[in-house]
Amino acid sequence: MERAVHRRGARLGSDVGLAHRDIGPRLRRMIADLDRLVLVAEEQREHLTDVNSPETQVIPCHVPVEEDWLQPMTSWRGRWRRERLDVLFPADPRRPEKEHYLALETGRELETRGWVVGMTTLRQQPRPIVWDRMMVASLTLITSSREAGPLVAKESVACGTPVVSANVGDLARWLPEACIAADRSPIALADACERVLSTDWGEQPVLLPDWCQRPAVEQAWSTCFAPSKPNGKRRVYWPQDHCRCMNKGLTIAGAVVLLLSLIGVVVGGAMASNSVASLENMEDLGGPVELRKRHQRNHHVRRR
Repeated sequence: MERAVHRRGARLGSDVGLAHRDIGPRLRRMIADLDRLVLVAEEQREHLTDVNSPETQVIPCHVPVEEDWLQPMTSWRGRWRRERLDVLFPADPRRPEKEHYLALETGRELETRGWVVGMTTLRQQPRPIVWDRMMVASLTLITSSREAGPLVAKESVACGTPVVSANVGDLARWLPEACIAADRSPIALADACERVLSTDWGEQPVLLPDWCQRPAVEQAWSTCFAPSKPNGKRRVYWPQDHCRCMNKGLTIAGAVVLLLSLIGVVVGGAMASNSVASLENMEDLGGPVELRKRHQRNHHVRRR
């Protein structure tokens, strides 16, 4: 679906093409046929104002950061406007909706104020490498034009790195006000960076909300998939952002598919071996043509 929308020039995001000329009507028909629609953030409800949607439930992506990377928020220590800043841009810069150029402009604005800015980007990195980058960064900078979560902000906080972001997704609901830029300009984002760097996070700790923790998300999914009546089934759709939540399930499913494939190969090989053995036996008896002639002679003798 994402590729189809991309080919037609639609902007992809939490609306998943609902406003697109070609994809939108199809999605609306699909949504109307569902029993339940799952969103990853309350902010996505605004896209359903004119959609005949079924019962809607919000289940955010859980924060998958493992215990080895968990640590409290660290405060910046160094010479003001003289030290090097390691800024993490937690996305692929080739994705236009991530607004990498705005992040570069923010870094340039910080350099005009005296900072020495280095910026790290992420291109389809495994999660442990992402968490390693978050742990060593001075701050994580999010400049996306649209987001549902974003999950990387929660991962950064879990790894102990403060977040600076434009007002996008659900960030303003749980991040401190100092972390949210007043607008989408490089100056406002640079101001937010300096506010975050000057904050003592030991006195003002940032805690992840309970609703994005694994126990709450697991409970929400269990409730969602519970049938409304005995032997009942639910047709449920959740946005693509939930793929990360299902990583382990997809891995298990992939392993099962691989196992079944291997079993099929073994069984198929055994059947092929038996077939080859049968052909070899037939050749020992004189080959298929000779067997057919022998069978015809025997059949003719029995009839006489």
